[in-house]
Amino acid sequence: MLVALISSSAEAKPFVDRPRIRMIMHAERALTQVLTLKTMFVPGGNLVAGLSPVAEIGVNGKVLRCLSLEFMAAMYFTPAEPAIAIRPAFNTGDFWAWADLEVQAPSADAYWFAQAQITLGAFVEVGVEGEGWGTFGRAKTWSNGVGPNMLLHFSKQVEVDVALHIRHTSGQGGGWKLDPNIRFHIFL
Repeated sequence: MLVALISSSAEAKPFVDRPRIRMIMHAERALTQVLTLKTMFVPGGNLVAGLSPVAEIGVNGKVLRCLSLEFMAAMYFTPAEPAIAIRPAFNTGDFWAWADLEVQAPSADAYWFAQAQITLGAFVEVGVEGEGWGTFGRAKTWSNGVGPNMLLHFSKQVEVDVALHIRHTSGQGGGWKLDPNIRFHIFL
């Protein structure tokens, strides 16, 4: 009986997901004193898992001195669906925050992100962020996470964002996990 118990395999679910590693390329051009044209390209939603590349173009407008609003049109290359996004941002002194809500059509797949940061110096910022994705009207497709992050500025062209989310995934095989994230930002 002891041999039978020892040789039985345990089926414990891993508590930490594989890291999500993303590269994001940004470019912008001022159109007026209050309007900026912005573009963004993500070669893969996760370079480790090979999720879909995304290209975005949009306009950011200053609503108030500390508040801006951005409207973006995007293309997710897999499954070849367009998307629209809205991104409010708030910035005052050493504190800034922004949010993103994207919806793809016709699948109704959606993505949300929110981040709040405090600048500690020229090199580092710390904060908290939340992120989720799923399909509207299908609760079991959603995965949502929240956790601390640190943004490291290496130059005006390169930043690295490191975050650790506590993520809940619904549906089959779902549950709570730690979700490490690394995002490389390149400003062209």
